[in-house]
Amino acid sequence: MAISAPSQDSVQHRRALVETGVCQSIHPAVTLELYGNLRLKTGRDVLPMRAESIATALAVLKRVCPQAERLLPQGAALAEHFRFSINGRVVTTDITTALQEGDHVILFSASVGG
Repeated sequence: MAISAPSQDSVQHRRALVETGVCQSIHPAVTLELYGNLRLKTGRDVLPMRAESIATALAVLKRVCPQAERLLPQGAALAEHFRFSINGRVVTTDITTALQEGDHVILFSASVGG
């Protein structure tokens, strides 16, 4: 399976997040995709960013999309209600999971109906 190059929009978006201090340039370039009700309620589908871990990606999401703060539970409750799929190969609830350059992380509800 060939991996496509990031779009120019994604590159520019990541650069803008770094320039405004939302992301750190030393972190890998990744994409966070919101799924289900979280996507509907925030109005965001994908968010290109730089993040070293799922926790960092969530922090960026909350800064870029403040309404996500009230939609995502804190602490252990997050693992009860949400899952993270990394590149369609691994599903985890561990927000300390490290991310690599080019990773695509999908954040989705653990409950039926999302």
